[in-house]
Amino acid sequence: MPQLQVHANNGVQQLLGNFSDLPLKDIEFFIQELTALAVRKRNNDNEKRDKFLLRKINESVLQEEVMQRYLTLQEKMEIETLLEVEHRELLQLVEKEEKIRNKRFQYLIELAQLRNISLPDLMQHLGLNTFSYG
Repeated sequence: MPQLQVHANNGVQQLLGNFSDLPLKDIEFFIQELTALAVRKRNNDNEKRDKFLLRKINESVLQEEVMQRYLTLQEKMEIETLLEVEHRELLQLVEKEEKIRNKRFQYLIELAQLRNISLPDLMQHLGLNTFSYG
């Protein structure tokens, strides 16, 4: 990696040397164009990351059949008909759901930062009031 950095710096120095004879207005124009190119590239990178994060947010949910089982077990627990084996299963599902929810929350935070808005504003914009499923 250090060789790559040195090589890149040499290339930049060589490029700068090519500009030494240009009129100032041409150099200023080049700087404006280079800045616009950097902004477009940054925006493109941000758009790609935005799309990636939205996809990951949408994928960060329990599968429908797993969610149904989770809800069934919770209901059985509330009415005190949960068997010991079901209790262990419910604990595993709770852990799985928490991991997924936490990962989704991380994606939401990153997306809010990328868009430079608050997390509540992002969630409102996406139609997410809570971290519920459905």
